[in-house]
Amino acid sequence: MRLVAGASRNEFLASVERLARRGHEFQMPPLRVDWLDRFIAIRPLQPLAERAPLQQLANACVAELDHYRAPPSDEELARRLSAPLDELGQDLLLRWGYPHVLQRWRFHITLSDRFADPRSGEAQAMFRQAQAWFAPALAAPLATESLCVFEQAGTDQAFRLLHRFGVGD
Repeated sequence: MRLVAGASRNEFLASVERLARRGHEFQMPPLRVDWLDRFIAIRPLQPLAERAPLQQLANACVAELDHYRAPPSDEELARRLSAPLDELGQDLLLRWGYPHVLQRWRFHITLSDRFADPRSGEAQAMFRQAQAWFAPALAAPLATESLCVFEQAGTDQAFRLLHRFGVGD
């Protein structure tokens, strides 16, 4: 998200810190390398329950930090509305600036660019390599101990860690 005009980075970070401190550490759900549309991603084995700690943390971030979010530009809104969205997706987009939040949010860590054909030999080879590479890390229980804020200088730039806040500290 982009900060709304008039919001300071320090105020935003202070709000994220308060949100993190109210929380508590929890175990991540079991994860696997999987397909998400035409991307390779790390995803939960099972859909998250509404009351799952990870889902609750994501929902709190959306709802409690929304007043810092700049609304989408007309161009961004038009681009998002050009994709097929049902009524709920449109409502979420117009209210929260993104159609995949709250009950539509799906935890994922994207590992690849979009594949034109996920069934291609290249895509399948990369999928198998990702499964093998991440298998040791995904076999061990993973704890959520912190809430991190990343920033991106531009849409073509890599994200960089801005701050890490301990959960429940």
